[in-house]
Amino acid sequence: MNEEFLLQAVGHIDEDLIAEAEEYRPAKRPSLRRPLAGLAACLAVVFGLYWGMNNLGMGSANSGSGSAASGESQQNSNSGITDNSQGSGGDVCPAIWVDGQLYWSTFQAISGEVEESAILGTTTYTDGLPDEDGEANFNREGTLYARTDEGIAVEIDGEWVLFTPDGP
Repeated sequence: MNEEFLLQAVGHIDEDLIAEAEEYRPAKRPSLRRPLAGLAACLAVVFGLYWGMNNLGMGSANSGSGSAASGESQQNSNSGITDNSQGSGGDVCPAIWVDGQLYWSTFQAISGEVEESAILGTTTYTDGLPDEDGEANFNREGTLYARTDEGIAVEIDGEWVLFTPDGP
């Protein structure tokens, strides 16, 4: 193909076709930006709510209404469990049910060792107050408990913590 051939080919185009080509506008394709922006906004709201519930204590059973700020909840460095007195926004003091009796945590570590023969078993978990032997409302994985002269000893974080029938 040379220039002369191209010039002849272009020269034989009908004027109506040239006018039609000048007026031609391609059809617009639908934009995906608007729906994707809406989807991104929805996901941002969902993740924001999820983060808020997990990190700000919203929606959890243990959140209470400012109990940590008012001093109702104190961490005992010896026991690894939280002292929540009954009636503080639904929180319950750690308790265990043994031989038809409810024992409450004193948050005090027992001095000395607990004899292996005194161990009664491993606790099972309940969300509310225990009402069956070996049931406890702390430590979902279960833990050893034993009878002592002072009451019931429960092994928590490698230490034996005293539980007595005296309520919180």
